[in-house]
Amino acid sequence: MESGLHDSADSESRVIRVLAISGSPRRGGSTDTLLDYFLGGLADSSYCIERVVLRDLDILPCTACDGCRKSGRCVILDDMTGLYEKLYTYERIVCAFPVYFMGPPAIAKAFVDRAQALWVRRFVHGEKAHAPEGAERKGFLLSACGYETDDRDRKERFFSCSVTVVRAFYSACGVRYDGSLLFSGIEGPEDLETDGMIKATVGSTGKRWIGPGS
Repeated sequence: MESGLHDSADSESRVIRVLAISGSPRRGGSTDTLLDYFLGGLADSSYCIERVVLRDLDILPCTACDGCRKSGRCVILDDMTGLYEKLYTYERIVCAFPVYFMGPPAIAKAFVDRAQALWVRRFVHGEKAHAPEGAERKGFLLSACGYETDDRDRKERFFSCSVTVVRAFYSACGVRYDGSLLFSGIEGPEDLETDGMIKATVGSTGKRWIGPGS
């Protein structure tokens, strides 16, 4: 866990909890780099960040067994078990997912599908998320793909499936989808570095979006 907390009691009472999820199978690629940029401008904010790297976890796919139907708790016991309460309580959730064949890669989709248990809590049992009273809970998407085109409509379609999936995921978590940064024509982190504006834009967006008063 990374943290950057001020010492004052007032600041501690306003700590923003951030769950930052890297959903790429590739270590050190463009997805990890985008997430680094996004979180890199938070040194002066009151925050507590937990970074979750899905490729390092054992998360099995949902089997549609309906085991969560009675309690809203998944019956599969793996590394997803420890993430449910964080997904249901943290004030900010950031998903960084690359595009594989027009959607999130398998490890990211398996993670998203296991949110069925949270969907049951919200929409079957009517349970509300357990965030602090008055806290705004919102989610963001970072994504890159290798496809490139000058056609704006085609470029939007490259990311449309991922955006739809992440919106549905955030709904299950009781989180408001609140924006994205989407980059096409990115095969690796070196493509992000050819334009210095990308790092600056992603970093400033992260600081503004996550930080107090955002």
